[in-house]
Amino acid sequence: MILSPRIRSAASLAFGPAATVLAAFALAIAPGATSASAQSSLAGIPTFQGATADATALATVKAERGGSDDMAGGRPGAPSDRVTKVYSTAAGVEEVLAFYIKALNARPSGDSGPDDPGTVKRGSSSRPAWSADPYEEELQDSRSEATGDVNRPGAWVRKVLSARKPFDGQWMGTATLAWSATDKDGAVTMLRVVLQDRSFDQDGGKSSKTRNYTQKTFILLDSATWR
Repeated sequence: MILSPRIRSAASLAFGPAATVLAAFALAIAPGATSASAQSSLAGIPTFQGATADATALATVKAERGGSDDMAGGRPGAPSDRVTKVYSTAAGVEEVLAFYIKALNARPSGDSGPDDPGTVKRGSSSRPAWSADPYEEELQDSRSEATGDVNRPGAWVRKVLSARKPFDGQWMGTATLAWSATDKDGAVTMLRVVLQDRSFDQDGGKSSKTRNYTQKTFILLDSATWR
């Protein structure tokens, strides 16, 4: 199976920085500062041009998450409001990530991730922090442990990805933008935009030499509010 490498499980996409952070668009401001472009609800997050709401993609994401939820960010108790929306687009993760960095005035997450909600003043939002995981080992041959046969040629992966414009010189498997907002009454909302490359063929979990590629990116919009 050719599985987009950073989507072992949608539940693994924690509210926080991904393993690898690329320092493009590195116009950072001090942690805790408020971004004029940040939004306090999903309704205010712009939609990538051409992306459409995708009920099938939403069902897929919910099935992969199972009953787990990683939006708490260390906060006690279940949120009073929890929303997930999923859109899909034929654009690559790299293009979509560039759009949301600009639209949300996001900063590279570094080691800090999104600001602690406790540091965000009432009636304001933290500046979104972005992180991304590029394709790396997936660009090399993937071999069967049992036989040593090549299941997924790295040259083929590089060839199909070459049609996409790299982001900071690399092709992305996933990306995350995360931030928090506090309303005037003190309710805290954690928000997140997750981008997943879903372009590679899936074959039901069986090793296969099927090599199909149809470019598609899932755009997940998540929010969780504690009142």
